[in-house]
Amino acid sequence: MIRLRTPIPADAEALFPLIYQTGVCDTLQWDGPASFEEYRQGLERRAELAAQGEQHFFIIVLEETGQPVGSADLCPYEDGYRASLGLWIGQPYQGRGCGTRTIALLLEHGFAIPEIEKIEAFVFSGNEASRKAFENNGFSLEGAIRMG
Repeated sequence: MIRLRTPIPADAEALFPLIYQTGVCDTLQWDGPASFEEYRQGLERRAELAAQGEQHFFIIVLEETGQPVGSADLCPYEDGYRASLGLWIGQPYQGRGCGTRTIALLLEHGFAIPEIEKIEAFVFSGNEASRKAFENNGFSLEGAIRMG
């Protein structure tokens, strides 16, 4: 189905059309890129942080074709024992189980880090597909955060 891998420069070209001015950004804590160059630079910067061990950042790819379909990260908090998990998947690839499998792989990766005891995620209210993917991986709702 899918696998996670480290980013390569060609990922920016493959992923940009899946996120630029799409509904995907409606369910993220990010408005999305303003331009291809901004996206390419951001991807490059995150890849550097991952290479330095400061962040766990991955490209989600279809196993059978190697096609990038989104990205995912695991960000440890400063307290050292908790981390936040996040991901996005391009609309043409949603509803195929890619999110559920990505979460499972990130949990496996995250809990292999000896210090990590808790992994949490934030899901926008109304994003039932995402909530279900997390619940299918053992997450439970702890609360709701009101925004502005």
